[in-house]
Amino acid sequence: GIPADSFDSIASAPGLEAVSFLGWGSNYVGFNVQNPKLEDVRVRQAIAHVIDKELIGDIVNGLPAVAAIPPTVAYAAEDLEDPYAYDPELARELLAEAGVTDLSLRIDVYTDPTLETIAQILQAELANIGIDLEIRTQPYAAYAEAVLEEGLELYVSGWGTVTLDADYALYGFLHPSEIGGGSNTARYVDDEVTALLETGRNNPDAQVREDAYRAVQEQILVDVPFVTVNYPLSTFAKTAALQGENVNFSVIGFDLRDATLNR
Repeated sequence: GIPADSFDSIASAPGLEAVSFLGWGSNYVGFNVQNPKLEDVRVRQAIAHVIDKELIGDIVNGLPAVAAIPPTVAYAAEDLEDPYAYDPELARELLAEAGVTDLSLRIDVYTDPTLETIAQILQAELANIGIDLEIRTQPYAAYAEAVLEEGLELYVSGWGTVTLDADYALYGFLHPSEIGGGSNTARYVDDEVTALLETGRNNPDAQVREDAYRAVQEQILVDVPFVTVNYPLSTFAKTAALQGENVNFSVIGFDLRDATLNR
């Protein structure tokens, strides 16, 4: 987990190597769609339009994202176009259409440098369109309870699709059975999406599953229960003497069984 501003200096240091690769994760900003402040989709769309994914990616070692899951995961819709390009003026227009003025919001985040940075950048961008954003940072245990509260507004989190299958993330994020104790902290309910998720989970046909999960990923871009900000890059540094290590998708899978140390 090398900080982005240290990666190049470590990579160029004599005797050291720095490695980065796309893993199974995603970072996202979520909305409690049942909160009165956020139930109008135009408000969520306005916020989506001021999430500067390119800027965030430059700062926190991540690739700008559109789909909820990265292309390393089965049935990720890699070719989706982002309908929420960075556009503060359009964001202001959407808020005006929704009749929203003097909006104050709170975003919950757990203690993590990357996620805290995302929240801080969003705070500055929302101030630019007249939205006051309070950041509440807590240890993960407290955060995990906070996102289950009815008064939840926005939240920022990271997710790893460790099974490398779309079901693990999309069912968790979007199925109504996951509300109130599971991973659907957006409180998102859409009958068509629910049916598609159940098809994807229960049908063994790969093409049927691909079609179902693509339709889900397209629909949530319209409904905006959350915005996938980036796919974080897994990073690690090592002495150049270490060769033959194997890392699959995340450094939690760091495997030295075939490695050698050539001093």
